[in-house]
Amino acid sequence: MFANQSIARAVAALFSLAMLAGATPSRAAIVTYQFTASGGNYGTFSYDDANSTTISSPLGGTAYSALSFSVDGTALANPQIAIYPNFGGNQYVEIGTSAGFSGTLLELGHIGTNLFSSAALSQLDNRTAADFRNTSVRGLDYGGAKYSLLSLNQIAVPIPPSLPLLLSGLAALGVAGRRTRLSVARD
Repeated sequence: MFANQSIARAVAALFSLAMLAGATPSRAAIVTYQFTASGGNYGTFSYDDANSTTISSPLGGTAYSALSFSVDGTALANPQIAIYPNFGGNQYVEIGTSAGFSGTLLELGHIGTNLFSSAALSQLDNRTAADFRNTSVRGLDYGGAKYSLLSLNQIAVPIPPSLPLLLSGLAALGVAGRRTRLSVARD
């Protein structure tokens, strides 16, 4: 009986570790930024940095569908992000609302080619306005005017409050099932 209990504990421990590993990915794929501009404008954009599906891109960059793009509290349709890892010896990112990026556009420019090693969306993770030093191409085109970018910050997406409760409930079910199996085996 002792050997069976040890095996049951080992299997339960491995099962618990497997569940936790599956429930908590090594990194969050959804990335959200907030920004402010000189005209008092503010906004957010978000993307899935694991997205590797590209769409047609303006000016030869690599473009991706974004999850959201809003300015002054208004969500904009069909958001896209284009990354230019080497455009005339510099690097650029554009967040816009359509192919060709006419209309509302957030432009981020970097002097040189040392910021991004590729055009993958994950290259944007953990960037701030200071990373984009080309101030002539760092701003918001909105409502027919161009505003300077004041801040750009990645915001943390909190863990849903129900996740720890769910995990503790699953653990309790596992313990209860184990106790039931042990008591039936003893009888």
